[in-house]
Amino acid sequence: DLHILEKATNTDIEGFEGEILHAFTFGPALIVNGEPRLGAVDRAKATAKDAQRVAFCQTGPLEYLLMTSEGPEDKGSDGLKLDEFVELLSQFPEIQNAYNLDGGSSATLVFRKEDNNWRKVNSPYSRKERNIKDIIYFADAWEPAPDPTPTPEATETPEAPAEPAGAGEDAPEGDAPAAESP
Repeated sequence: DLHILEKATNTDIEGFEGEILHAFTFGPALIVNGEPRLGAVDRAKATAKDAQRVAFCQTGPLEYLLMTSEGPEDKGSDGLKLDEFVELLSQFPEIQNAYNLDGGSSATLVFRKEDNNWRKVNSPYSRKERNIKDIIYFADAWEPAPDPTPTPEATETPEAPAEPAGAGEDAPEGDAPAAESP
């Protein structure tokens, strides 16, 4: 799960309760614990510029959403200022935490198609691609559950265990069969 430590110091990190498995440094944080961070970051040019944007969002325990917006390089789009992007994200109440990732032409969202070829799904009108050194990659570790349909063998009734010696109709009432000694 994502835990956002804004402007974290060594004291903040040392005081974090829980185990840190993977730590990333990117941002700024756009939504923290469901609260939009409008105007929280002042990077003059970066926040005020209309640009293509990408956010890495958490919607539930181990559930994530990547949201992209088109940019000025895309036909019919002006892009978004950072606060406009925060406003867009805050329209989705399920987003608990969201980080800004690099925008512009390095903001690339790629999916593998059924034929195992990769396809860029954002910026459909722009053929521009950049070499990217860092990525977030989602791998599926899911294994299908066993088929719940019972097999004929599983539906057969097991044979009843054999009655112990001395049990049955010939045994006198109230007498239990003798226990065998080891």
